[in-house]
Amino acid sequence: MMIERLIEIGLSCLTLTTVWLAGSKHSFTPYLGFVSELCWLLYILYMGLYGLLFMAITLVVLYIRMGIKWRKK
Repeated sequence: MMIERLIEIGLSCLTLTTVWLAGSKHSFTPYLGFVSELCWLLYILYMGLYGLLFMAITLVVLYIRMGIKWRKK
């Protein structure tokens, strides 16, 4: 159980870092966010935390959208 908590803390830190970088409009933020959410999706599926699927999938879509919009500018 300890390793799962450490993974959750690590993934949470990665997600918060991505949100922080998005606020500064760093160019690599959409890619980091996409990878972060893919990691969350794997963890959610592995642990059976299906209540979090909607949030993770929505964030993947938002990071893809962000990457497309930022690339056009």
